[in-house]
Amino acid sequence: MSRLIVTNVETQNIKFDSDTTAFTIGSDGVMSDIKTTNYKFSTSAVSTVSSAVGQVDFTVPSGTNLVTVTYRNVSASATGELYWRVGNSSGVLTSGYVGGSAYIHASGAAGTNSTDAFQMGSGYNSDANTFNGIAHFSTVDGRYWVFNNQVNSGAYPNGCIVGAGVVDLGSVTDLTTVRCYPGGGNLDSGAFKCYFQ
Repeated sequence: MSRLIVTNVETQNIKFDSDTTAFTIGSDGVMSDIKTTNYKFSTSAVSTVSSAVGQVDFTVPSGTNLVTVTYRNVSASATGELYWRVGNSSGVLTSGYVGGSAYIHASGAAGTNSTDAFQMGSGYNSDANTFNGIAHFSTVDGRYWVFNNQVNSGAYPNGCIVGAGVVDLGSVTDLTTVRCYPGGGNLDSGAFKCYFQ
């Protein structure tokens, strides 16, 4: 068996012995034209809510199959639940959602469903809530996007809230936007970061 030991290998293209390119490596370490999962995520900048806004939107890069949003101390200025929506090149979708959210804490448990958005936390509609959690949006075929969310409210730290569902983008299968917004009033605090794969 022969061995090759070097300190650095500098290349842009990895090829098969037939001289066809297997994949390329960008200067940022992202591999393209690879037929297995690319494990390096691209990320958005941190979006910090320091004054009242109606929603926080993330632009999804073309070719993305998984979007992960982490968020900290997100709250609304008025009574109402917080929600997630997605959009394509035709706009943000207000229908086509099939999903539910439920909570469990020391004093009870309950859940509801929604068809016009995904819920961040079912039943958590006080403006005293501050949410910390992670939301995933993923697809197999580009048309149907599966949603999963786990969150805790600082106002009720002994509870856990979960959500799940799916949304149909219809015939326009280019996911372009992920949005977080309140059911009433504005978002008045919080920080978000989005990861794309």
